[in-house]
Amino acid sequence: MDRFFGLRQFHRIGQLLLGCVLVTSVWVAGAWVTGPTSAEAADYRQIYAQGRLYFRQRLYHDAKKAFLRAIKQTARGKRSFSAHYYLARCYYKTGSISLAIRMLEKAKERIKRGAHKSAYKRFAGKILALYGKLTIAPEVDPDEVGRIKLKLAPKTAFSNKDKANFFKSVMAKIKRQGGLKLDNKPIYLPKGEYEISIERDQCLLLGFFQGEAVAKEFTIGDSAASLSVKAKRSCSCPSNQTVLKEGKRLYCACAKGTGWNKSKNQCEIVKQVNAWPWIITGIGVVVVGGTIATVAAVTQNDGRRSFQFTGPKGAQVQAWTN
Repeated sequence: MDRFFGLRQFHRIGQLLLGCVLVTSVWVAGAWVTGPTSAEAADYRQIYAQGRLYFRQRLYHDAKKAFLRAIKQTARGKRSFSAHYYLARCYYKTGSISLAIRMLEKAKERIKRGAHKSAYKRFAGKILALYGKLTIAPEVDPDEVGRIKLKLAPKTAFSNKDKANFFKSVMAKIKRQGGLKLDNKPIYLPKGEYEISIERDQCLLLGFFQGEAVAKEFTIGDSAASLSVKAKRSCSCPSNQTVLKEGKRLYCACAKGTGWNKSKNQCEIVKQVNAWPWIITGIGVVVVGGTIATVAAVTQNDGRRSFQFTGPKGAQVQAWTN
């Protein structure tokens, strides 16, 4: 009897111990599952709040980094309308309209409340009211021609501050990148009328076209404007300069024996006289043997400089060219 009682007690103790182990295991497993989720939620709130603070302070690049972290590093951020919405606004403020539109569409997929829908409609409406896109189709090998040295300006200055700042940021970005890359991606621009061309000497080989006509202007409206880049000359040399060739490169320059006069915007023949006794050492006014001679430099479009001096009776001498 005592033995049986002992066995029953031992069995009860074993059941209690097993129950404790199971409860502990469940608690540990629960902590393992819910603990990081709570910490992750706290991380999201902290990163998102930091992004909002930067945004209010107009530190849009810093805000952009914070919202990107919230989206990429937290599960809640991946599902969040607000993180995607404010990241879209950061892209907008820093001049990346195409990225702003793309991120705004992702925010649209995460709309859960009426407030989200209203915010989306307001921001999307603002973008569509102010901006349109320009598509440029390359009919040349982009790798062969490289980046396009673009000249682009609105016909009339923008009165809207957002449009003016955005256009400025677009042009600054193209300049930093060394020109426009022909990658078939649309360029978002403020709505309006524009003048467009390619800088010399690249325009001697390439041009913007609408059909077969050289495109010198276009309009950004509700529908996209379309241009193409062709391997056709779209400009001419200034005044009486001629087109010269060096390898595959074309450039404008004055004919041999002439120099470019910037003030008159033309090539001029330089009179040749005996340079003695003047000794020319550089640009400026020199006095040699009591005689005053003025030395000047004339820059040609091909980068060479013609050095000239003027002596008595206005005689001009082309001394050397480099």
